[in-house]
Amino acid sequence: MIMRTCVLWFVLCAGSTLAMAQSTPVLVAPGVPQTFDMAASSATTSFAVDVPGGTRSIRVALTAANPSHDVDLLIRYSRPFELRSEGGVDDVFLFDQAQYRSASAAGEEYVVITDRNPVALTPGRWHIALINYHASIVNAQLSVSFDTQLPVAAISMVFDDAGDSSDPCDISGWNDATAATPVRGNSGSTLGAQRRLAAQEAARLLTDQLKPRVPVRVRGCWKNLGEGNSLTLAQAGPNYFFVDDLGTWAHLPGLERGYTWFAAAAAAQQVGTTQCRIIGGMSCATAYEVDATFNTTVDGPNGLGARGFDYGFTQTGALNDPSFVTVTMHEIAHGLGFVGLINTGFRADQPLGSKIRLLNNAPLYDDAYGAQTRWTPADVGSSGLSFLAITDEQRVSALTSLVHLRFAGENAIAEAALASNFGSAPAPDNFLWLYAPSPIEGGSSYSHVANSRYTLQPQMMLPGIISSGPRDLGVGKGVLKDVGWRTDGARTRSFSEAPSFQYFDPTRSGHGIDFRRISPALVGVDSEYFLGFYSYDAQGKPEWYVASGPVIDGVFVPKRSVNGDSLLRMLFTADGRSVEDASPSYNGQIRIDFNDAQFHPACADGNAARRLDGPLAVMSYVIGGESGQWCMQPVVIPTQVQTDVSSIWADPGEAGWGIAMQSFDGIGGDGLFTILFYPDQQGLPRWGISQAVNFTNGTSIDVMQVNGYCRSCPMPAEQTSFRVGSLTLNLVSGGAGIAGSRVTVDASFDNAAGGSFRRTQAAILSYSDPTLGGD
Repeated sequence: MIMRTCVLWFVLCAGSTLAMAQSTPVLVAPGVPQTFDMAASSATTSFAVDVPGGTRSIRVALTAANPSHDVDLLIRYSRPFELRSEGGVDDVFLFDQAQYRSASAAGEEYVVITDRNPVALTPGRWHIALINYHASIVNAQLSVSFDTQLPVAAISMVFDDAGDSSDPCDISGWNDATAATPVRGNSGSTLGAQRRLAAQEAARLLTDQLKPRVPVRVRGCWKNLGEGNSLTLAQAGPNYFFVDDLGTWAHLPGLERGYTWFAAAAAAQQVGTTQCRIIGGMSCATAYEVDATFNTTVDGPNGLGARGFDYGFTQTGALNDPSFVTVTMHEIAHGLGFVGLINTGFRADQPLGSKIRLLNNAPLYDDAYGAQTRWTPADVGSSGLSFLAITDEQRVSALTSLVHLRFAGENAIAEAALASNFGSAPAPDNFLWLYAPSPIEGGSSYSHVANSRYTLQPQMMLPGIISSGPRDLGVGKGVLKDVGWRTDGARTRSFSEAPSFQYFDPTRSGHGIDFRRISPALVGVDSEYFLGFYSYDAQGKPEWYVASGPVIDGVFVPKRSVNGDSLLRMLFTADGRSVEDASPSYNGQIRIDFNDAQFHPACADGNAARRLDGPLAVMSYVIGGESGQWCMQPVVIPTQVQTDVSSIWADPGEAGWGIAMQSFDGIGGDGLFTILFYPDQQGLPRWGISQAVNFTNGTSIDVMQVNGYCRSCPMPAEQTSFRVGSLTLNLVSGGAGIAGSRVTVDASFDNAAGGSFRRTQAAILSYSDPTLGGD
């Protein structure tokens, strides 16, 4: 084990920042699997893969000798995993670092990474972390294969899973013994056999057109979906949706857009493994990316009268008979992601036009389809209005606009140009027109292509019965590419920087964080950060918390203590020690994600004080029994500061207190804002603020206490503040670790009622290098 140099600010780090030493990894080569034993309930970061230039695809597989033993596979590029072991293996910390994961409930894991994934395959070293969740030793094998071509996996139908009482599936339609005559390539001699073969042909055609990189399974069921001459032929949809949101413990950086729902099959193509391996704890034996249900009445007397499904493989069937191959392709396409999450009438519990909430108590995320949809009335310009950013009432207007509901994905636009005479028109007329009848048709409006617009090619994704029986997705293929099925050009996911600032959420004014990169000269690593979270308790009194750890791929992922907390509440003991609150009732967790924050609902709330043009992050926290996600932006971004003293300042000889300083553009000189973190008479963490619009050394500055409101309480119009002491600084500039700076503090929490905190000419050091406001 190694121990990093400790930052002695609020926390005495000795014994709390231990990390496992990174030994030289074992390189796994193609065709040379590694077989080994993993200790019970353990993790290892001992393996890596070196990918040569010219490789377009790799497959990494982890297989337990006993398939029931739960092992997980995590992969990332270039930067090794950190394996921290305080209080046992921190598997959450490992998952926070992973760019790819395979984490099913059993022992057969794999990941496929290609140069078309959002986190694209790149020549160089890919690091591997393995976790054994089993309570005994597990024998396992790790293997890798390379390919200079992109893989093509299958979309397949499953006909024999009847489900259970909670999820029943009628499979009798696939086994119907009624005699049937083979028809146009379909050799089945019974109705059930023809149905199976036609569904398999549909899956084959979709496989050829979409070229999945990982398998997709579709469960086929039968049900009475209506009778008469106007009925529902079939219906299908994604069996699951995935989102990248670290705050809801769903960290999937391999998705091309954060805080956005992707259909399970589309998500699987991006993150390189099947649905059951993305979400921990799911059995792969009964997991399906798509559920498709077909109408039992269509081939009977109560269905379409004399008509029924045409089960021929080719397109020359009777025009009045719906092609089963086409219907199956059409419905599976919805399940693959050609679907928008807006209420068009099928959710009675939500307003018409509202965004559908998939999870209770979760943010109301965008979805990949809706995020690229536009409302294009004549008076809004060529780009139209974002369909998900307008009101429910405006969405209803768009849904009934006939011609002003459009899809603006780049691949859909390219496909639309081939299918109509309007492809060369300027935006928004070159956008793909979506089906927007008046009144709204539940189940048809929005998630289909407009009728009679794209006539140069047969179109599969039209609403209603498709009598021509096309076998090509047409413009629908472009839509699917735009919602995650990219095959000829990836939308690369880039990771943001994490600038050092004081941050706040304008909707939670008074609360905030000081977030600083610790100087590498002091800690020996390039990406160690310290966070001080200043807030208010249930009574509105000031309190603070701290965290420290690395920023990895634009995400602050602080280590967890021996008590399992990554957000620490520090207490000051009577004998002068600073100790972590280890009470069983306390639970503190925090993560800050600087990637794609503008897409999180907390940031896209339309607040007038929200700055979307600068650094932005989503802070997710848990404190005790409460949790929240805040959209954080810098309190100030200085541009004219001459001497930047923005930093974490602390006495290296005494833990439990410190000062966060932020320089700003002052009046006649540099301004300085400070947050004094200190303990009250009972040893509880308190804070006060000071501000000088023209700071000079040796000048006494008032320390103000602010009484505010709890984290989950409504923000009041005003907060009360009053003087509780003074602060005198004599700072030596020049960067982290420079000696000679001193501070005199005299602060009384609640004006003596809470006791006084006094230090005279205490030596303090800066632990961050000057950045003029940001790294």
